[in-house]
Amino acid sequence: MKKVKYSAVHIVLIMYLLFSMFYSKYIDLVIYSYYINPLVLLILACISHLERNESTGRFINRKDNYKTVIIATLFYIIIYFLSGLLFGFSRTIYSHDILSLLINIYQIILPIVFIEYIRGNVINYDSDNSLYVIICTILFILLEINYPRLYSDFGNIEKLFQYISAFVLPIIFGNVLYTNLTRIGGYKLVLIYRVIVQFIYLITPIFPAHDWFVQGVFGILAPSIIYLSLKFELNKKILREKKEIKKAKSKLYIPFIILIIIFTLFMTGFLSASPIAILSDSMSPYFSRGDVVVYQKINDDTLKKIEKGNIIVYSKEKQYIVHRVIDKYEKNGKLYFVTKGDANNDKDFDPVEEKNVLGKYIFHVKYIGFPAVWLNELYRKQTPLVEIK
Repeated sequence: MKKVKYSAVHIVLIMYLLFSMFYSKYIDLVIYSYYINPLVLLILACISHLERNESTGRFINRKDNYKTVIIATLFYIIIYFLSGLLFGFSRTIYSHDILSLLINIYQIILPIVFIEYIRGNVINYDSDNSLYVIICTILFILLEINYPRLYSDFGNIEKLFQYISAFVLPIIFGNVLYTNLTRIGGYKLVLIYRVIVQFIYLITPIFPAHDWFVQGVFGILAPSIIYLSLKFELNKKILREKKEIKKAKSKLYIPFIILIIIFTLFMTGFLSASPIAILSDSMSPYFSRGDVVVYQKINDDTLKKIEKGNIIVYSKEKQYIVHRVIDKYEKNGKLYFVTKGDANNDKDFDPVEEKNVLGKYIFHVKYIGFPAVWLNELYRKQTPLVEIK
């Protein structure tokens, strides 16, 4: 067995890890997030840069690996947001003004960049030593755990189990993947995946309303998809070399990537249209339970053009409702809409204020929303992105 090498960056990394594990809970969260964590990671990045292996950065099949990771990442994002049709959607916890976005990038994405740069230099310092790689992977796993949250749940076995399932297990699977990506493509290959996913989380207005169990499943699913995609591409490359498959076939990726990007933008609400699953028969026979309605998002101009007979999507008490406008009026400079389900005997109890109108019906697709209906009823979500009677 090879002797495990270590250097200054390993010592500093372990010292900071011990500090995070035992003392971070005594420090104000703002000070820790804004100053201590970025500063220490920057110092570690500088030390690792000075001690890096000169061969770091020389990887074979780099472009192929980049392409595979990008496609697999986009594929995962599609699955992730499609799950919102099953479990419902929630509003994002992140603000989207420029200042808030910059602060979130500084607090969340910048540390990721530092960590992966450190990992890239540290892992490839002695990447042929399996024991060394395993030890380093464990260190990076421990580095990403939120210890104040972990300690707070120690007194409650159920909460501790939920935290481990939803966060710790995905961290373990993720870091095993990051180490493997680092060994075959360096820190840039890891950042392609991590930055794309995290940036989508930061800028997306809605995200699937997963409970702790589903969150853990998706946290494990993401690195699994990336790993299996790389494994598949490697096997395919070997097969291609044996059968001398023409390079021209690689162009088939282009329309696939374009389709993935467009679909992802649609599911995450970046396009002017969005989908919503229908939970009841209150609009039957026009559309029914299990259908999916696609609606045009509203702005100030289109809001004024909503007329009697139009179908709108609006929010009420954290529920999204799709009903027909039967009257509208203006009061104190604000528009109000009186709505009613086609199958209901009476109009909806309260008029809909203009600020609660989300969009206007465009078209619907039969039956494809039934998985959302069934799982919503199974989990009894409180804030599903579904229409209710």
